[in-house]
Amino acid sequence: MSGHMTHVIDGQKYEVKHGDILFMNYGCIHEFFGKEEYSYVNILLSPDLMSEDIVTPANAFSIISLTNFNDMRNEANFGMIRFSGEERKKIEDIIIVLLKEYSEKRTAWKTVMENYLNILIVEMLRKTERGIESDEMNDMWCELAEYIDSNLNTKLT
Repeated sequence: MSGHMTHVIDGQKYEVKHGDILFMNYGCIHEFFGKEEYSYVNILLSPDLMSEDIVTPANAFSIISLTNFNDMRNEANFGMIRFSGEERKKIEDIIIVLLKEYSEKRTAWKTVMENYLNILIVEMLRKTERGIESDEMNDMWCELAEYIDSNLNTKLT
């Protein structure tokens, strides 16, 4: 939310700053420290939140990419999403609403949180999908089109 810090997850160091979202799996050993003042928000996602409303056929691949942090973090800065400018403001506004709903617990607060969490996940998915190389995306779409074309007479799942 503000400042700069170092976050260490299972011995791997990440330099994070205002606007960064960093993923880690359950059971990871982590610590963070900084030389200047900083603030952050932890958002803990339990598996039961990943309902069919959030995970759809259209975003399942991206959700798997987001949640497979242990494999992703072997590459530099993978497992971290960096928002800046207008995007960062949008994400911060979502997080502020989530914090307010959680602390005030007004009528239907859980429903409001689920909906804002869904928006946050979609924004993260959009950001990560834009980060995939266009050649890789084209290859994936070509393979998918070929598969559908060759299996039109069968039940596609």
